Formats: sequence, structure tokens, C-alpha cells
Amino acid sequence: MQQPKAQIILISYYFPPASDIGGIRPFRFYKYLKAMGYSCTVITASAQSAAAPGDIVVVPDDIGKIWASTEKPRLSLAAHFERLVRRFGIPACTGVMWAKAVTAVCLGL
Repeated sequence: MQQPKAQIILISYYFPPASDIGGIRPFRFYKYLKAMGYSCTVITASAQSAAAPGDIVVVPDDIGKIWASTEKPRLSLAAHFERLVRRFGIPACTGVMWAKAVTAVCLGL
């Protein structure tokens, strides 16, 4: 008897149709996993089109929009925490608070 294939959760901050370089390799991995018969769910911060497959879950990174903006909006407590982590703990790390939201989504799958 053949073993059932594992359910794979692929977490990728960038994923097509976003043209960021960090989304290319996860997209290829997703494509090959699907071709090999694995059930794969992608969790991403990249906005998807209406025609996107149902196994792509978008968790928006609201704080990430602040860092990409040229405006200086008032920062929330979560944004201040992320700024401290990025400055002193993990320099240039993107999506620290986004990772917390992704964890909640993963536990719900």
C-alpha cells in the first residue's frame, strides 16, 4: 500500500505575480511539488490576482507597507517593536510581525 503524500506548507514573503527576486525559487519549488503529487499550501504577503489558485493564502504585511512608504506615518506599538528588532536584533529582517500572523494561519490549517 502506498503512503499518502504529506501536506506541505510553504511560507514565502514574496511570491508571483510579485516580481521580487525572492519569489522565483519558492514558486518553482511549489510548481514541482504539485507536479510530484504533493498537496501544497503557500502563505505569502504578495497580493494575488483573482485567478490565483485556492491553495495560495495571502497574509498582508501592514507594517511592511510603512517601511516601503515615503511618508512618515504614526507608528503603532507593533511597528516600534519591529523597528527595534530590525535595528538591534536581526538587521534588514523583513516581516517580523508578519511572521507572527503567519504562525496563527498555519495553526489554523
